[in-house]
Amino acid sequence: MESSYGQISDTRNPWSSQDKSLTGLKRALLLGVQTGHIASRQEFEDNGIDTETQSLLPSMKLIQVLKKMARARAELNKINLEIQCRMQDKETRDVTHLDILEKRIEKIKQLNSHIESVIDDKDQLIQRLQQPFQGEYLKLEAQYHRFACEVFQKITPLLGELSTNLENITWAKSLSFNDGRLDALISELYSTLNAMQTSFQSLCQIQQSVGQLHKVETSNLHSTKIESL
Repeated sequence: MESSYGQISDTRNPWSSQDKSLTGLKRALLLGVQTGHIASRQEFEDNGIDTETQSLLPSMKLIQVLKKMARARAELNKINLEIQCRMQDKETRDVTHLDILEKRIEKIKQLNSHIESVIDDKDQLIQRLQQPFQGEYLKLEAQYHRFACEVFQKITPLLGELSTNLENITWAKSLSFNDGRLDALISELYSTLNAMQTSFQSLCQIQQSVGQLHKVETSNLHSTKIESL
């Protein structure tokens, strides 16, 4: 026994730099390795573990989860970067996009030409503003302005339909009932209504016949099932 402990003390081990309080545990582990009760580190590394067993280990499962989380985090960072680029492009597109700049320049040119035309016609505009009423107009007190606006809003659709109403009045004025055309139209309308009534009655009869036929077929099928049972 003393020789075996001597062998243990001479053996090189990874705990040689550990605290002296672990000396007993160290000697027990080395003795288990020498007696064969504990597999040595070299044997464990030589034998290894198969892939299926590794996938079932909790540590390997945790590593797989961490890998998935890392990939998902990378995708999320990529999406966030794209969103930031889109937002930045939306905020700076008025300055960075050439097509938008060209449209803005064109609008500024139009505005500039309009301002120049206003400046050129300044005297005419001043004269027009100094004489706001042109031609005939209605004089209304300020308290009646609101009612006048409401009246004009109601008159507007009537004025839009005025031409159609005038045409109808002209047509009715030129229409004559003495030539017998009205009687012919009424008789034609009466015959058309009679034909529609006859067609409707025929369709109702066909619908009733189809319903009765369906009921008969359903009852025959039900009775056939009962007899087969």
